[in-house]
Amino acid sequence: MMNALYLKKRRLDGRVKELLYVAVLVALGAPEMHVRAHMERAQREGATPDEVLQTLELLIPAAGVARASVGFEIWRRTFRPEDTAESGNR
Repeated sequence: MMNALYLKKRRLDGRVKELLYVAVLVALGAPEMHVRAHMERAQREGATPDEVLQTLELLIPAAGVARASVGFEIWRRTFRPEDTAESGNR
């Protein structure tokens, strides 16, 4: 099933597929390491950090602010890790 549904080349390109996975995993409350892996894979597939962020913003009306906020924090840790170090020094 994993090969047929996820690994096999189909109509959706890898970038779009990974952005969808990010949205679904955040909405379902998946562990951070799982979400981060798909954020990083989305970037390797050609998505920009801003596109990942916009994907998370789309969760607000569908999954709520609280769930999207978790995704925003994972996004920050993935794409802006220097902000984590700086915020700890304040």
